[in-house]
Amino acid sequence: MRVQEIRKVLNDLDTNGVDELIMAKAGLVALNSGYADAGVDTPEWVIDGINLLAKEITGRNRAALTAQLKRLKASREALATVAEKRKAADEAIAALEAKLS
Repeated sequence: MRVQEIRKVLNDLDTNGVDELIMAKAGLVALNSGYADAGVDTPEWVIDGINLLAKEITGRNRAALTAQLKRLKASREALATVAEKRKAADEAIAALEAKLS
């Protein structure tokens, strides 16, 4: 990925997928390594970009995992027996009543 493409990704995170974000981050990491190998100070935008992309990738991954967990819990709840559903509802009711008293 070229520097211009990396800058476009950094300037428009919302329209890029995780693949593009990971490629841009890898490009910045390689660029950072190149600066270090050449004994040249890494520009601040490169370091900031690495940090920004790392946060964005982590956030998106966490959101995807949270959505997957929610789907699995809903699927599991659908498989629960009537007795299990009643018990869970009774426990939720008791917890709310305890908070209100």
